[in-house]
Amino acid sequence: MSEPAPNPDRGQTDRLIKQYVEDRLSLSAEELDQLIEALRAQPALAIELRTQLLLDDLLAQKLAFDRRNFLAQVGQRIGDFEQGEEEIYSQVSELRALAEAELVEKPQHAQSSRWTMAIVAVLAVTLATLAFLAPQYWPVAPRTMAEVRDVHGDVFTVKGEQRSLVRTGDSVSTGILYEVVRGAHVRIEFRDKTTVEFGSGTKFQLVADRKSQAKLVQVDQGEVVAHVMPQRDLGPMVFNTPHARAIVVGTELRLIIEPEQTRLDVTEGQVDFERLAGGSPLRVAAHQSGVANQTGLVLRSLQWPDSEDRLLFTFHDSGIPHVRNPETGNPRETPLEERGPVRTIHAGEVYAFDGGSYYSPEAGEDLVANIRGKGAFTIETIVIPDSVYRVKNARILALGDDGEMANFQLLQRNNDLIFKLWTDGSKEPQELKLGEVKPDRAVHVAIAYDGHKLVGYLNGVATSELDNIRSGLATWNTGALSLGSDAGGKNVWRGLICGLAITDHALADFEVVRSAGQYQTLYARRDAGLMWDNLMADDLDPTRFAGAGNWQIVDDSWESEAVADAWFGFGPDDLKNYDLLVDVNWVEGDGPLKMTLPIAKRPVSVVLGKSGGEQKTALQDMGGQPMTGTGSMESEHSLPQGRTARVEVKVRLLKDLASLDVTVDGQPWLDWKGSPDKLPEVVSTNLPALKKPVLVTAGNVVRIEALKIRDLNRMATSAIGQ
Repeated sequence: MSEPAPNPDRGQTDRLIKQYVEDRLSLSAEELDQLIEALRAQPALAIELRTQLLLDDLLAQKLAFDRRNFLAQVGQRIGDFEQGEEEIYSQVSELRALAEAELVEKPQHAQSSRWTMAIVAVLAVTLATLAFLAPQYWPVAPRTMAEVRDVHGDVFTVKGEQRSLVRTGDSVSTGILYEVVRGAHVRIEFRDKTTVEFGSGTKFQLVADRKSQAKLVQVDQGEVVAHVMPQRDLGPMVFNTPHARAIVVGTELRLIIEPEQTRLDVTEGQVDFERLAGGSPLRVAAHQSGVANQTGLVLRSLQWPDSEDRLLFTFHDSGIPHVRNPETGNPRETPLEERGPVRTIHAGEVYAFDGGSYYSPEAGEDLVANIRGKGAFTIETIVIPDSVYRVKNARILALGDDGEMANFQLLQRNNDLIFKLWTDGSKEPQELKLGEVKPDRAVHVAIAYDGHKLVGYLNGVATSELDNIRSGLATWNTGALSLGSDAGGKNVWRGLICGLAITDHALADFEVVRSAGQYQTLYARRDAGLMWDNLMADDLDPTRFAGAGNWQIVDDSWESEAVADAWFGFGPDDLKNYDLLVDVNWVEGDGPLKMTLPIAKRPVSVVLGKSGGEQKTALQDMGGQPMTGTGSMESEHSLPQGRTARVEVKVRLLKDLASLDVTVDGQPWLDWKGSPDKLPEVVSTNLPALKKPVLVTAGNVVRIEALKIRDLNRMATSAIGQ
């Protein structure tokens, strides 16, 4: 009898049978029809398929696996043991062979069958155990958790030998190591608006939680600042370091990871802080700090400067600095002399420089004696520059400064901060460029000198250094300490000094990071209220503001022509509670200047006369009548001729009471309080922009050298939104 001819469709039929056994849902309707026709035509194939299904059921009973996902499950659970796909198929083939032998085995081979069943059972138990235990030790699949919002400097992802630059907009996934190089920082944002900033020299990675969507961050070194939104059902956010664990539900915090300890500073809320080595956890509240090291956990209140043991100079709450007596080693009060328009604000914690300076020969003498004896120092100060225009070597801080030489100078040169240090026998100073600053933005500045190396920092990040300085400080001359100018009152600087500390040794990098972080934790919100929106900072185009009078850019200023209807609009519309700062230089003309200021959408007029002119300071409603309400006025005041005057305005609006204060060069000129409802409404006027503050220059030539606004309502809303 001849053999049947080979069926050309057998290969296709075998594929359909295999696909049906492996994943019957993957077959289309057309493929199912083809398989049914083939089984009808060849009953032997139907018997073979039935055998395959029986084997499949037997494997399911013995291994308790869903056959449809069998290979995927095996691959997942065996993958961590580095078995390839061929080994998986080999295991499956062996199991099939054993099951098939059991299915067709004759009764007389019962003993062999029992051995076979035992082997299959052992394999089944082994695989089931692996299925249960192995996932606890396998890496969790990476998942995207956050996005890079801001990058300064070089930040890398590290995968073995491969390093890739991180850019704004990149996704941040779990299991990837990030390295922030010295001088750089990166800010990431999670889906719930939680933000985390990683500072200079930080190494970190996000870790996937096996059981939840909770945020886990592993930080090996560096600095972390986090604003954590309420986590609700996600579980607490956890920061792990080599020493401790910070468990956060929702708060603002800073972590600083040093070689021997981890420090947690809390701005708002509460954080549970526990040591990895064990022991009872601490609950760290707002304005508290926790430190975890090898010996345990320590809780204390935050302060800046961090330690008073080695302080040579610092501000005090009373506004009177404390300087170390070089003979006794004890701090003593040393008042500063005022020269020109300067003042202290916030209970003496902040020094404001409006064209004047502070000066103290006694403080300078003590500082020189102390620093010469140690041959090292660190200066820390927080400054808010007033401007970056027309600033030529303005002195922020100097010791023994005669205008040309000094022991040291911290100065601003346009938008650059410069530190100069004179050492023994040197006619030329060691000059360190610290970096750029922005007007009306606070910056923490630190300069550390250890006798050989000079390092500069901005906001805790090392920006520049000079090595191999061979001469010391033994020949420093005794001289005065001056703030805001040199010792002779020249090279004047304008701005705010929010804090100043000088110590008798050079702080290490991580100590500067820690100190900058502590200051920010304690005072960042206070300093935010001191900063202005500088309307001349980024764009000097005067046409951005409504006005008339052909205003032109002259030497980084705005200057009007002598046009009768000239005026200039300041800032946004519909201000309620606001501060206004204008530096005005009256170039030509004799007529008065007028400022119209909105109070509850009802403008008033401040008349500013020029020195030598007949018109004096006055406050009027828009009808030209005296203001109803109560107030005081220095009517003899007038704007100076031939120099710039700083005019500051404060408008406050409560439910049924408004107030207005005007100062010039820091001196009070007028103040008023009254009901805004009693101010006359303005029906018509030739000024088209009475919704905002307006300077009416009329036929005078006026130069505006600074223009700033502080919208207190917007700032309050923004703070709540954060």
